[in-house]
Amino acid sequence: MNESTQTTFTIDEVLNALDSLETACLFLDRADKFKWKWIAIALDHALYGFCISAIAMHDPFNVWSGTNDNMYMFEQAGHGWMKSHKVMFDEGPAYRIEWKPCIPPPEIPCDSDPIEQRFQRLLDGDIIGFWSALARVQDSVLWMARMSHTQALHLTDEQMRRIIFLHNYVRNKIAHFMPKTYTFSVPKIQAASKDIINAIGELVFKSFAIYSSRVDDIRSRTKTAIIRFADYYEAQQHLSPESHPQE
Repeated sequence: MNESTQTTFTIDEVLNALDSLETACLFLDRADKFKWKWIAIALDHALYGFCISAIAMHDPFNVWSGTNDNMYMFEQAGHGWMKSHKVMFDEGPAYRIEWKPCIPPPEIPCDSDPIEQRFQRLLDGDIIGFWSALARVQDSVLWMARMSHTQALHLTDEQMRRIIFLHNYVRNKIAHFMPKTYTFSVPKIQAASKDIINAIGELVFKSFAIYSSRVDDIRSRTKTAIIRFADYYEAQQHLSPESHPQE
């Protein structure tokens, strides 16, 4: 079908994330420094999308906003009931999830909710936010341990701080622009973008939690995007400051 005659397009959570990653690559060819605004927005959305994909595993209940990472309980084989606690990172809003034994164990209702009620809660709810998604993909106790082979994402404290910078102080300020003048550091955006690219690569190739009927295509295109960014940054290292002042 000719593109001009297409009136719809189909997308799922994995393609949604991949499209944002590939969109970020497209802006690398722009000559002006405003490209970093769009790269920051696209990469931020790509990271969020891949986190959602890894947590969901095609089950929307896994990313439903009705689940709370503070005081969430589950029974872990060999360890009994565990309860989650949010551990705020640098005073928030980012956080990590810590698990402690639940003593005494909770009382389990005899009957589970009817499937109709579960779906209604899903329809009435919303998707978890950026920080919940990022916390859950780093959780090796529950969210990234639901399959025997899945692996949690590892982010250092410094990587977390750079991602916080890009999300809070670049993406949010641009997406919700308060009328005034802002100055953004391109080197800081670039540093954060490298962390995000690495995180996406780990989620796609090492977490074993990104499910898709087109997994080979997803991995191939993700690899191409990662290489595109790596080649760009390598090329920048060989340029003198005078040859690319807009960067």
